Amino acid sequence: MKDYESFLNDVLKIYDKRISHVDKRASKENWGARETRNIIMPIKNERLLVYRIIQKDPKLLEE
Repeated sequence: MKDYESFLNDVLKIYDKRISHVDKRASKENWGARETRNIIMPIKNERLLVYRIIQKDPKLLEE
């Protein structure tokens, strides 16, 4: 279980880096709020799913 948990923690860090990268690029290239949100929201939703697996459903990692 610890292997899966450490892997999922690494995935969370990757999602955080992707969100940060997109946010920096958006500010650098002067994207609108809607365009930025359309790109970032799917990444945030995937990150939230992984976070919920780690925090609320650790039994899924045992299988």
